[in-house]
Amino acid sequence: MGFLSTFVSFFQEKHKYWSKQPVSRDHNEEGIISNLIPFPLRIKQPNQLVKVDPDNKSFHNVLANFLSIHYIKGYVFNENDISWYLSHPYLNGDNILNLKNENMLIANIVAKPYKLCLKNDIINTHYVDLLTVHKDHRSKNYAPLVISHTAKESSNKYSKVFIFKIEQKRLPFNHICRMKFYSYATNNTLSPNSSHVLKHSTSTDMVYIKQLYNTSCSRYKCYPIFDEYQSKYIHSSKPGVYESLIIMENGIRKGVLTYVVNDMMNYKYRVMEIVLLLYEGTDYTDLFKQINKHCRAKKIDAILCLNIGENNKFIKKFNFVPGFDTYLYMYNYHINGTLRPSDILFNFI
Repeated sequence: MGFLSTFVSFFQEKHKYWSKQPVSRDHNEEGIISNLIPFPLRIKQPNQLVKVDPDNKSFHNVLANFLSIHYIKGYVFNENDISWYLSHPYLNGDNILNLKNENMLIANIVAKPYKLCLKNDIINTHYVDLLTVHKDHRSKNYAPLVISHTAKESSNKYSKVFIFKIEQKRLPFNHICRMKFYSYATNNTLSPNSSHVLKHSTSTDMVYIKQLYNTSCSRYKCYPIFDEYQSKYIHSSKPGVYESLIIMENGIRKGVLTYVVNDMMNYKYRVMEIVLLLYEGTDYTDLFKQINKHCRAKKIDAILCLNIGENNKFIKKFNFVPGFDTYLYMYNYHINGTLRPSDILFNFI
C-alpha cells in the first residue's frame, strides 16, 4: 500500500537490533537462516502490545486516521482503504500489532501471509507493511520493538521468513534486490487507437488470469504463489481503492493490470501504483496510451511503478521520472548475490 518508506531514520541506528537478528550477511548456503526466532524486545510499562482482529470495523477508522497523520507525508487513508487492505486472505490477529500507551495508539505494524517462489524455492513468508510510529514517540526504539514482536507472533512451524521494502537508504545487511520507483504525470494527452480496451475483471476471467499468471511466472525468479482465495482478492476491484482490469485487444483477452489507488494532499491528488502487469501482446505503446486515458477518466493524476516485471516496457518509452531507490529485504532468509528488478514480477502490497 503506497510506498513502504517506513521510517528509514529509525533503522540507521538499528545495528544494536539487526546485529542480533537472523538476516543475510556472510552466509554461504541459501535458504532459511535459523529455526529459532530471537526473543522480542521488552515492552516497558505503561506501554502494552495489542493484537487486532482484521474484522474489527471500529479499528479500520482508527487505523485510517492514524496512518493519515503519522505514516507517509501527504497520504490520506479512509475506512474503505483499510477495510480492503485488512481483508487480505489468511490475515489474522497475530499479524496486526498495535503498541499502545494508556489506550493511545503509538505504533502499528501488519504482516500479510504470502507464499513466495524465490529462485525455484517455495517459502511461506509474511510481507511486513504499514510500520508506523506516532510522530511524538519517534526515536524511542519503538520500530524495532514492534518488528521483534511481529517476528515472534507471525512465526510458526510453517513460516519463519519475512519480506519487506524500504526506500532510499540501505539497512545494515544484504538486500535481495535494489529497485526504483518511477512516475508519470497523466496530464499529457495521449491518443490510443481503438484496439485496446480496459475492463474490470470478473469471476468469468479468473481461469484466464490464473493460466496467464502461471505461464508468466516461469520468466521470473521472485513472485508470490496464489491460491484460489488470494487470486480472487488480487484480481477483484474495490472502487476508489484497488482496481483489477482485463486488457482487451481487438476483443480478445490479452492481459491483466492491477493497481492501488493512493490519495494524497486531502484528496486533491490521486496516484495509481501498479501492482501487477501481464500482457500477451506486443504493442506496449498503445497499451500505455490506453492506461493513461483510463487514468484521466478516473481523475488519477500520476502513474507510479517500480522498474520490475513488464513495467520497463514503457518506463523509458514515455520518459517516466525516476524516484527513490527501493530495497527489497528478507528476514531469516539468505540468497547468494542479488536479483535484478526484472527478476521480480509483483509489487508486494
